[in-house]
Amino acid sequence: MSRNRFWTLPVLILLLLSMVLSCTLPSLPFRPRTTPTPTPPPLPATHPLLLVRSPARGEETPLDRPLRLVFDQPMD
Repeated sequence: MSRNRFWTLPVLILLLLSMVLSCTLPSLPFRPRTTPTPTPPPLPATHPLLLVRSPARGEETPLDRPLRLVFDQPMD
């Protein structure tokens, strides 16, 4: 009987301690959680469009005349 009594107190203390430590207390001072604002999805990459071409398609190009190409977005 004394052996049971010897183990009862440490088991109760361990059980009580684990219950106390498993509880989470709110942080002080209380600050409401902010919900993050959703970021818009990135736009898909678009291919550049050729707006102006000189000389026109099918037109003969002299060797001394430059090619002129105008795109809808800046080119690197």
